Amino acid sequence: MSERYQKTFISAREFVDSWEKEIYELTNLDYFIYILINYLGNQIENRYFVEERLDSPLFLDFDSIGTLCFNLGDALSYYLENKHQSSQPSSNANNFMLSQPENEHPMDRLNNLQSFAQWELEQEHTLRIELMEHVILDTLLHFYYEELGLEVDEGERELNELAFFIEDAMVDFTRREGSSLLSRPIDPAMDYFEELLQSEEKENHLPGWFDDFDWDDEEETSYQFETVPVDIPSVVNRFLDECDCSPEMLEELERGVELFSEYLIEQVGVEDIFELSNEHFLEFLSVWLVQQYVYEDESQLPGVFHFLARFVTWLYHNYSIDYKRAFLTYYDRVKTEVPRVVKALKLYLNECNLFEILLQRGNPHTTQIAGFFEIVELSNKYERRLDVVDVHGLKTIRNAKFDFSAYTYLQRGDFLQATLIHNGEQWEVLEIEYIYPKVSKRFVY
Repeated sequence: MSERYQKTFISAREFVDSWEKEIYELTNLDYFIYILINYLGNQIENRYFVEERLDSPLFLDFDSIGTLCFNLGDALSYYLENKHQSSQPSSNANNFMLSQPENEHPMDRLNNLQSFAQWELEQEHTLRIELMEHVILDTLLHFYYEELGLEVDEGERELNELAFFIEDAMVDFTRREGSSLLSRPIDPAMDYFEELLQSEEKENHLPGWFDDFDWDDEEETSYQFETVPVDIPSVVNRFLDECDCSPEMLEELERGVELFSEYLIEQVGVEDIFELSNEHFLEFLSVWLVQQYVYEDESQLPGVFHFLARFVTWLYHNYSIDYKRAFLTYYDRVKTEVPRVVKALKLYLNECNLFEILLQRGNPHTTQIAGFFEIVELSNKYERRLDVVDVHGLKTIRNAKFDFSAYTYLQRGDFLQATLIHNGEQWEVLEIEYIYPKVSKRFVY
């Protein structure tokens, strides 16, 4: 076959063990479906879930893509072998459904696929309708609900975009790679699979010197292999060296690298890339970026998010460090929240009276509380009053005055790193150091 895959999403051994057939029962059609599964996996990962879709609720990691593609292959086999009991077509034209003749033989469907693979282009329209109706849409809906607990409506735009992408990929692969295998779909394919299985066994076999190791050493009954530490500056330099992007984008990536490296090394003392954790990403996104962008253009924040998404994907491919799902979860919560609180903080800093703050700060004749305060209610928007809770003293302060235009950017759940002062009549915000979004809660308590 001419297609050479960058990755194997489903190994030959996994396929054979899961296909409910003995190896001598496997056919050319089974082999075609096996290589189609891995082709789809590479297409979906490398061409569909690109940077602009990393925040999609439908995003899938490597393992999930493999499961989805296996399910698609299984659905295709199920349908072609006439195990699929098609339902009545919907009256909604957007469903692209095609009713099947009651007396249609399984080989008729195989012949349709074979004819299309042999460049009989008049079969393409029929093939596309059948794939969408009997293979792709049902598989996607079932997969997201059963595997990920996500109930997606059939008419949702993102689901349809993914469905049509898969349809195009399946049709393109069938046209380019199906002619030889589908010309004799029921011929045995045992030789193909045995060759693949032997190849996998060779790849997985340990080096010869390992076979001679004394496994019966009484002094040691177990062995632990640890990852070799890799310092973060080396990792980020390699990442930048391998980036294939424009000079403008490279500048953004360098800025993101600088910020993330500074956070890891100086803020949390992480110097080995294998010491990363989920919380490092969340703290960087929700706290560190706020602190760094007080005096910078917050419109550059999406570029930092873009860098981190690209870096997380690169880490997975090069170091098998998988934080893609965690990053996407956090990104979905901070992508609008962080720019908002940065904007609020800048507005406050532009309007506050620094001279008044210096006069009042530490005044022994006034009652002051400094710390972290959670906004629990924007109690009077006309007079710009808010209710806050001192997260350490657990004291609720009501109707505190915050007479700045930044008030309109605040939300319930935000945290103020601030000093509040009581002037004898009411509480008011004397000074704000930072404003953090709700998602930063675990780092301010």
